[in-house]
Amino acid sequence: NPLPLSATGQVEVADLRTSWGDSQQTRFRFVSDRVGTNLILKAGSLEEWLKLAEMFTLDWEVELTAVQSPKLQTEKFLAHGQWRNAELRADRLRADLYGGHADVAAVLNTSTRVLSLNGNADFDAQKISPLLTTNGQRWLAQHSWQRPPLLEGQVSLTLPPWTNQRPLHVQLLQSRLAIARPRRHPP
Repeated sequence: NPLPLSATGQVEVADLRTSWGDSQQTRFRFVSDRVGTNLILKAGSLEEWLKLAEMFTLDWEVELTAVQSPKLQTEKFLAHGQWRNAELRADRLRADLYGGHADVAAVLNTSTRVLSLNGNADFDAQKISPLLTTNGQRWLAQHSWQRPPLLEGQVSLTLPPWTNQRPLHVQLLQSRLAIARPRRHPP
């Protein structure tokens, strides 16, 4: 089974319709190169797939405009990142939504299972309440503002082992979660 040395691609779709939502314009670009000589050609487990993926680099970019879903609408969503040496990076995830923005950078190390997120947001969070649990919606409804607050934060957590078949439970993550305090706009 031959493996490619490199691959480049671009997909553009107008008026994309899916069960998750719709997008007026969708673009996806990627460049991948083979860097490893490890000849694992058959992968039966997730760990084996991750080892196989380490043979390649990947640079990717996604852009969606006018995204509509039952619980979320965004004017524009941009993302770009890369895969290198067991590390998946989303150097930029940006959504223009509800009169503001959300910017996030994310890194997942597949060897250590550590996921780190760093971001900020200044959109009207009241508008995303349909994404929250009932308790989250109740909590958010207690707050109001004339101008949405600027929220900044960092989260780092260790995901459970890839072979773990149980669902991801909050109790499992609580001991591994570190959250920085959000900051508000100055008055």
